[in-house]
Amino acid sequence: MIRRIMAALCCLAAAAAAFATDFNPEEMYRRGTLPWWGVRASASLSFPMHVKYARIPLSSGAIGPDISVGGLYHMPVREKWYIEPNVELYYNHLKTTGTIKPEPAAVGITEATLGTIGIRVPVYFGWDWRLRRQRSLRVFAGPQFDFRFYTHFSCDGPKKIFQGTTARPLYGDYGTDLDIRAGVGYVWGRYYIGASFSYGIVRLTRSDFGVKRGRLASATVGYEF
Repeated sequence: MIRRIMAALCCLAAAAAAFATDFNPEEMYRRGTLPWWGVRASASLSFPMHVKYARIPLSSGAIGPDISVGGLYHMPVREKWYIEPNVELYYNHLKTTGTIKPEPAAVGITEATLGTIGIRVPVYFGWDWRLRRQRSLRVFAGPQFDFRFYTHFSCDGPKKIFQGTTARPLYGDYGTDLDIRAGVGYVWGRYYIGASFSYGIVRLTRSDFGVKRGRLASATVGYEF
């Protein structure tokens, strides 16, 4: 796990260094293209792939809403290009979309839900196309770390079979995932609207349960100071 985290951070640092080769704060100040802070709020649809309850696969999958709020630091690094680290606190609520087959321990559990609270840290590399009258279009992509620290599981049957170390529920482990996130945004004055999609590429936690590939489609609004 540590090697994967370090490799991802090294790739991120290399990309940042490549973008910042001609970074000139004095010239940016003269043009008025200074860094700024912003806030964001997102409403998303979560529909992960390869979901398991312990070693028991679901017959179809799971789906549910995801909401998040957070802040960002927008840093121009060269003409039209920028780096934008974000931090967002999120709540994710998943529900099975089909019965669980085979039923765990034959106790009649056919559906389950799970709420997760965590922090996402996406770091975007973007291109800003300036339009007229304080408007611009942005295209961005970058890695996203997902740190989960609280889960609440419920089902329509006994929970005791999920209390062991090898039988924890869907998306219910604590740990870190690494995703790729990409999207587009539109800025009008200080207001922002955008859409993005994230896809899990690496599972950094070791387990035989939970979501192996996360997928998240998001709509975002924001304000830039």
